[in-house]
Amino acid sequence: MPLYSANPRYITTIPGALLVAIPAPGRFVTKTFRATEFDAVDSLMSAAVAWRDAEWKNLFGGEVPARSFHSNPRTGSATGVPGVRRVVKRVRKNSNVYEVPCVLAEIHTIPGLNYTRPKGSRSRLFSLNKYDFDEAVALAFAWRQEAISQLALGEFVKP
Repeated sequence: MPLYSANPRYITTIPGALLVAIPAPGRFVTKTFRATEFDAVDSLMSAAVAWRDAEWKNLFGGEVPARSFHSNPRTGSATGVPGVRRVVKRVRKNSNVYEVPCVLAEIHTIPGLNYTRPKGSRSRLFSLNKYDFDEAVALAFAWRQEAISQLALGEFVKP
């Protein structure tokens, strides 16, 4: 069974039914659509999509997004910002290798399928030799927010 499905977002096929699970703050809002209640598979899927869209609009006041991004930092994160991390960049000059501490902001432009790494990404480095750590994190966060909004509009421009 493939890990990635062609179903619409937040809709999962289970034996004899479709499960719609919408992530809400601190919980999931779910509803199961059983195949016995509908005449055709198309009407089953359309009923699930219609319920999902109406419930999403009630919860969040808009359309279901094509993509979503992490909003909660992972535990142990040095920066405390999703998509922003501390890295050490290695630069080679005249057969010498220098290590430059940086803050990296990254956004994936093409999501991966079957739990593989995303295929496309854009990133920007902010050197800790040039900026203070908090300032570099703030700049990286601002760049990432701008990149997410440009990606949502379909007009991502590389800096």
